[in-house]
Formats: sequence, C-alpha cells, structure tokens
Amino acid sequence: MNSPFAEMRRLYDRDPSARGLVVDAEGVMLGPNYVLVARTNGSYRRLNAAALDRLLKVTFGNDHTLRRFSHVLDRITDALAVGDVVKAQLLGLEIPLRALDDEQLIRLQTASSLIKAGFDPDQPRDERGQWTAEGGGDVRGDIEPVAGRTGHTPAEKEHFVEAHLADAQKIADELGVPVENILALSALESNWGDSSFASKGNNFFGIHCPARIALDCVPARENPKVKVATFASYANSARSFAAANRDTIEGKSDPREFAAALQNSGKFGIDPKDGSKVPAYVDGVAATIRSIRAITARRQT
Repeated sequence: MNSPFAEMRRLYDRDPSARGLVVDAEGVMLGPNYVLVARTNGSYRRLNAAALDRLLKVTFGNDHTLRRFSHVLDRITDALAVGDVVKAQLLGLEIPLRALDDEQLIRLQTASSLIKAGFDPDQPRDERGQWTAEGGGDVRGDIEPVAGRTGHTPAEKEHFVEAHLADAQKIADELGVPVENILALSALESNWGDSSFASKGNNFFGIHCPARIALDCVPARENPKVKVATFASYANSARSFAAANRDTIEGKSDPREFAAALQNSGKFGIDPKDGSKVPAYVDGVAATIRSIRAITARRQT
C-alpha cells in the first residue's frame, strides 16, 4: 500500500531557489518567499489555520495528504518558540511535500495575498533570503501570535535540569563526559520530559527494545513494529543508555564530537522515513548542550 510518507522529501535553504519547505531559526517558508511562520520581535507568529487552508487549496488543490499540515505547523511553531530548531526541522519532514513545480509556484504567487498581516512578505531580504529587519509590532489579520501557546520556558528547562542533574552526573562521570551532554540528549529525546514515553515510561533517551534493566516493551504509536523500552526511573533509563552506547561516546566531551558520534552510530539523528542523517542534528544537540551548560554551572557553584 502506497503512503504519502514514502515520497522523497527534504527541507530547503532560505534562498530564491527554494522549491519546498524551509524550516530554520527565522521561521517557516513555502517556496522562495512565502512566509508561514515569522520570527518577529523575539517571538514567532504563524499563518492561521483558515488562511493556510486557502493557501494550500490554491496551490495544491484538494490534496488530502496535506490535511495535517496546520497541526504540524503548530508543533513546528511551538518548537521554534522554545529554541528547538532540530525538532522543528524533524517535524517539517513529516509534511508530505515534493518539490514545487513551475505551475505550483505560479499558484503560490497567486495566493500570496493571504500572507499580508503582521509582516510584509515583500520585505527586503539579503542574499540568503533572510529578513533584513524584524516585522511590525501589532499582531492582526491572518497571523496568529505564539504568546500564550504551550512551550518550554526557561523555568521549565531549569526544572528539568534540577530534577535529573544528580542521576545524569553519575552517568556522565562513568562515561567521562560533561553532565550537560547527558542532560541535553535526554532533553531532546524526551521533549524536555513531555513525550509520552518519558512521562509514562521514564524513557528519556529514545531507547528501543531489547534494552538493559527495562521494565517492559511497548509498541511505538507511529510504528507498532518498533518496541520502545519503559523504565522505573530516569536513572535506570540513563544507565541503560550508557550501557548500550559506552563505546560510542566515552570520553567525547566536545558537544559537536559527542553529537556526531551518536549520529554516526545510526541510532540518533536519523530520519526514520529514509534512514538519512538529519542535517541539523549535530548543531542542534551541540547548541542544547551549550544552553544547558549555563544552568548546570549555576547549580554546581
């Protein structure tokens, strides 16, 4: 049975040659200059669901494979709002879009009037397609503010670190790596403790079965053939991770080296649809490690 998720998909760089979805720290675009999520004044605003629906119908017709586009765009916006660009890009790959052909680009241009409030889609950009100035201050029209949406605030991240610092430190000492490396990986793999497998099964490292000291194995919702381990605690999840990955990461203190080793192992930062490496994974993990370093430093002084 054919699935829309079997189609080849990719994300594009922010430049005039983009023929698909762009997801980066500046927001989300479709094609070379049609903004779906904008970064303005330190926050993010997205095209609302009704306007997005009109945009998609004009550009793609009644393509049922795009029915979850708005839902995924919500999740991408939330991820960007808390600085998790890696997660935002992974979510972008869930949207079943092929490269836009010439006719679709023309249709997209016709629909550009939908993108009209809160920022100007014709605002000058530099040679890489970046906005040269931030958008206006008022939120109105088709653009929906992120303020008030659920996300991981600095306080929530501080709480995550405080809750798991002692357990993560033991594993870090065993592996000869900084504690922020372990905390950052568990934060990304568990969505800062909010994923269902973390909140219900104490699996903070995305560990599949078979796994050491696991309590049980449960099917993943996205793929029932994949069994995910559950644990009695964060500490047990971390010990299981260390046992399975010791040879891969032992002694790797540098954030990028640590992240690259994990991705090269084939267990982390891999697109489940085609087995390719997620381009932004290493930079995303390294950035999260550096952000957590400041939190751990305050607690260790």
